[in-house]
Amino acid sequence: MTFKPATYAHASGLFKVTFTPDFGIRLGRTSTAVHIWNTAQPAINARTVYSALSLFPELYDEGNAPDDFALLSLREPKLYRLSEAGRYASLGESAAENVAEGFRKAIEDAGRKEDPDQPIAPHG
Repeated sequence: MTFKPATYAHASGLFKVTFTPDFGIRLGRTSTAVHIWNTAQPAINARTVYSALSLFPELYDEGNAPDDFALLSLREPKLYRLSEAGRYASLGESAAENVAEGFRKAIEDAGRKEDPDQPIAPHG
């Protein structure tokens, strides 16, 4: 199975996050879009993974929407399925707002106005 990537754009315009499924699989009767994570740093935790995954289900059209979303961590190894997120399944918007607030604060600290069309120059 294959599923297209989906991009979540925060309402502030400060950031976007793309979920890119590496493959799709049918687990029982459930089609699952899976992204593979094979990065040592940063370390991941269930709350963060499920919060991020919860941003994407509503971005898919019904015609090609997976029933579930997952992240396969090759470092642990563990499959994080959104359907198993429990209380973390609704934290996506709150987590996204925290990220946006971090960007707002960084922009403020840099003494710049919020202008999502003007990239922040790297330091160094």
